[in-house]
Amino acid sequence: MGESEYFGIARPDDWRCGMCGRSRGEHRCVSGFSRIKYNFVGMLRIKNEERWLPEAIESLLPLCGAIFIMDDHSTDASREICQRYASKVTVLESPFVGINESRDKNWLLDQLLIACEPQLIICIDGDEALEERGPGIIWETCAANTDATAFSLQIAFLWGSRDHVRVDRIYGDFWRPSLFRPFIERPGVPDDAKIGQEFRFMATPFGRRRGTDKPNLHCSSVPQRRLHGRRLCPVRIKHFGYMAREDRVRKLDFYTSIDWLNDAEDCYRHMTQGDGVTLAELPRVNQLISEGILSENDAQSLCSIPSDARLVHAGPLRIIPWKEDSPWEISEWARREHSMPQIGSIAS
Repeated sequence: MGESEYFGIARPDDWRCGMCGRSRGEHRCVSGFSRIKYNFVGMLRIKNEERWLPEAIESLLPLCGAIFIMDDHSTDASREICQRYASKVTVLESPFVGINESRDKNWLLDQLLIACEPQLIICIDGDEALEERGPGIIWETCAANTDATAFSLQIAFLWGSRDHVRVDRIYGDFWRPSLFRPFIERPGVPDDAKIGQEFRFMATPFGRRRGTDKPNLHCSSVPQRRLHGRRLCPVRIKHFGYMAREDRVRKLDFYTSIDWLNDAEDCYRHMTQGDGVTLAELPRVNQLISEGILSENDAQSLCSIPSDARLVHAGPLRIIPWKEDSPWEISEWARREHSMPQIGSIAS
């Protein structure tokens, strides 16, 4: 099927010439080696995202000169959808097995840097899309903050329908680093080869080992070293993954099966708060019970979380209308956390 780990890193000799397609190490073109350069490039890792993928891609097209997508063995029409946008989208089949987000992102970043040289990279999921005014605001914010190494964007969790968004506590003020300046190694500079190892996506402690498999979950969307010196970019990323109840229940079941009793994530109960989930709807959780990994009490604690409960990071449940082009406020916490000056509301 494929490898479970990746320890490689793209080097200047791996870069591809934009004229002849040969690697720099094998280049013999008389016109000289020339890289393709872009202001913005998109990167996504996806698996079975046919419902949202067209909107995800199309939201990035006004911003990005190219988009690189790693397909994690999708069984739906995701790959065919990517091919509709072949003039700008490169889709790459994952060579790996198992769930390892940092591994996948490092590999995808390397394939991207082999193919081109971007000034900035935006990393989103296959069930996300920029709000309509997003590309313009990103251009303006990056132009005004040339010293910033990365930018955090607000994640808007659509809930119940495209017309509503969840806003209680962290759901209403979640700013995820999603845009960064890549480290570009200078050929012939030995120190750069060492420094480049630090500009990678780092593994996380999330994911429970079962046998030889140890999932790596919730990896940052920005390489670790770039998290220092990040700024806030006042743009919303619409997240569709929690919009429908059946998807929320499925995610609760899936994440519990590979990361059970994760107190930092409040055991993922926030995903289905107010949904009245029953144990019969959680087949993977029931399998954990049968294997003696979860107790009946542990499993029941995941079910029927009241909408008025106050959880670790969320609740009581609060849902408000979503409007694509309405003004919105940046909280005082977000301004302090991301060194954002007082600028009032973001106009439409």
